[in-house]
Amino acid sequence: VGLLKQAGYKVQEEDPKTHEQIRLEALDGRFSGYIDGQILFEQGWKLLEIKSANTKQFERLKEMGYEAWNPKYAAQVQVYMGYMGLDDALALVMCKDTSELYAEKIRFDRDAFAALEEKARGILDSEVVPARPAEAKSQYCQFCKYCDRNQWCWGPLAEVSFDA
Repeated sequence: VGLLKQAGYKVQEEDPKTHEQIRLEALDGRFSGYIDGQILFEQGWKLLEIKSANTKQFERLKEMGYEAWNPKYAAQVQVYMGYMGLDDALALVMCKDTSELYAEKIRFDRDAFAALEEKARGILDSEVVPARPAEAKSQYCQFCKYCDRNQWCWGPLAEVSFDA
């Protein structure tokens, strides 16, 4: 953000009311996240998403592009743009090892946003706890560490089944 401001860009990284990171809420407050900021271009405000990567991941990013490099991050950007009513995002990734920067413009995809929102609604409205992702290896993994059902899912009764 500092580099962008030094380059003359107007960046809003805090909520002007709270002076804290900008938080988005949707679906009656049951779905939320924090954005890195917004950046002003001639066409108007755009979402600003900032990540970092080691050299190996950074090289993959340059080969593949942002969305293929990390579908989870790409989905996050689509959801934020959808709830903010923005058409574009600027994704910046800094290589932790070399400080090289990668920048990519990401266009809003209405269909991707609608599918992600529907998925979120389905999970939030479900009466049944979803199964753990196959990739989840512990309660501290990226899939589970922020889940509000983490303690139940990884508790001693999680694998117990009852006769109908």
